[in-house]
Amino acid sequence: MFDDVLTQVERALDIPYPQRTQVVRELEFDLWALYEALREQGFSDAEARAQALHELDLDEANLASLTDLHTPTIRRIVLRLPKPAREPAEWLAAGLSLFAGVFFIISEVPMLDFMREGGFAMWVILLIGGLGALLHLRRILSWFVIRDHSPQSLARNTPTPLYLALTCFIVGVAGTSLGFIAVLNAYAKYDYNHELLVAGSIEALAPVVFGGAFAVLLLLVHTAITAAIRGLQIKQPV
Repeated sequence: MFDDVLTQVERALDIPYPQRTQVVRELEFDLWALYEALREQGFSDAEARAQALHELDLDEANLASLTDLHTPTIRRIVLRLPKPAREPAEWLAAGLSLFAGVFFIISEVPMLDFMREGGFAMWVILLIGGLGALLHLRRILSWFVIRDHSPQSLARNTPTPLYLALTCFIVGVAGTSLGFIAVLNAYAKYDYNHELLVAGSIEALAPVVFGGAFAVLLLLVHTAITAAIRGLQIKQPV
């Protein structure tokens, strides 16, 4: 009876989930309580429904008050920024987080030598995988830190990181294949040098290992984010 009204209310409320679902459920309970009380007083179905909606007064001003009451502190801070600056600020925060993570890994692990061994394909994988990681970080920041669950924000739940993960693996396979071709050519050219074959084969495996690891990482993070966003009880398709 009130589904159409409650759907509009849910869309109008800019409250993070699952609080938004809880608020809508409370409003539904109040509407039904008013409706049943009015029916007992002799009102018809249509009259009781109309009167219940009138008494609860779900106009824009009251919905705005509910939104303001349940808005998290970090989201309040973001909303104080000029509208054109909000999205760049989110990208900047995500980019700085990614940079800090990459810097920590490079400082703790001898990554540069590993990258040199794999050749040009390693840098392509790093660029593509880094873009996927940046998309993930931006979504995590928006949905779970700022807690922006507006339709525009939730629409970012696309399979793009999965395509980037697949591309990482494909580039890794291509890089390793080209590496093995170069190794076999050198092996035949330099009188079947077995040491060269072993050393070259180890280096040639670097792209497929790096690309596969990046692809699995992006897949796992995407799966975790999708599970977490569904756990927020969002009724709208995401």
